Amino acid sequence: MSQLLQTQETKPLTPIQKVSITLGKFREKLIKALPKNRDVDQEIGSVIATVACNPALQKCTPESIAMAAYDAATLGLPVNKLGLAYLVPYGNEAKLQIGYRGYIQLVIESGFVLDVSAECVYENDHFKYFLGSNPRIEHEPNIKTTKGKFVAVYATARLTSGLLKHVVMSKEQIDHIRSKSRSSSNGPWATDHDEMAKKSVIKRLCKLLPCNIKAIEIIHRASEIEDNSQFSYHQQYTHSQITEPEIPRFSSEKELEVQALVKSETKAPTNQLLSELLEIQSYLEAIDPKADKLPANISTFQDSQLRRWIEKKTFAIKEAKQKLESSSE
Repeated sequence: MSQLLQTQETKPLTPIQKVSITLGKFREKLIKALPKNRDVDQEIGSVIATVACNPALQKCTPESIAMAAYDAATLGLPVNKLGLAYLVPYGNEAKLQIGYRGYIQLVIESGFVLDVSAECVYENDHFKYFLGSNPRIEHEPNIKTTKGKFVAVYATARLTSGLLKHVVMSKEQIDHIRSKSRSSSNGPWATDHDEMAKKSVIKRLCKLLPCNIKAIEIIHRASEIEDNSQFSYHQQYTHSQITEPEIPRFSSEKELEVQALVKSETKAPTNQLLSELLEIQSYLEAIDPKADKLPANISTFQDSQLRRWIEKKTFAIKEAKQKLESSSE
């Protein structure tokens, strides 16, 4: 009998038990990271249920699962069947992957966006899109015959102002993004290519949408979490080393990019400069709704004119930030 009791006492923990214990150690940090209206025990239960349904996740280290859950908490996205955020196994480590619905949720919470949608385009569809001062998209899916090969993807956002913003990405652009992924030949890119394509174009659109500063930082944080998925959580962190995340300032990085672009001796194509300018203008309007609009014929400007506008709007962003900082003191 004593031998039987000893055997039962030394029985190794199951993967689910290990994850549960590790998440318990993270409980206080999860409470601090989660939005105030979210229950930490429910979040922990959702993560455990997700791991229990996925044998591949059960092979991942409990620390990496807990860290991925912590990242999701900092963004306010639940890890469950809603498709806002996922735990994806990479070998023996779990990483947080944000679904395209997760990015949509983040921009809608900013208060500037009513809805965001994305659609894939196939070779047998009727599809046209127009740039310039009156950008628009025409897409008529072909439902009578086979849809054909994937050729493009686009995302459209309806703003509270009534305006529409959209971004279109070609197959070549999506393939380039896929090639940089550590799971380009397996995982979501192999099993859910179209969903990943939608996610890619929505991420790009999110950077162009008007948002408050907090929302911009959260969206940038979400993108950074996924971009850094190539690094090892297990090697970088232990439970005792985890601190509150320092969210990078989107505006500072963008200003550096713009300054580098303005000073560069290599001329960028006009459409690239125009895209940069439109992105800067969107950010400027997010922090200063009264900012001057761009000229209606901006799409006809030459490279030198676009560079001057980029420099002008970059300076306007700095002034707007200084006003925000002084008013908050």
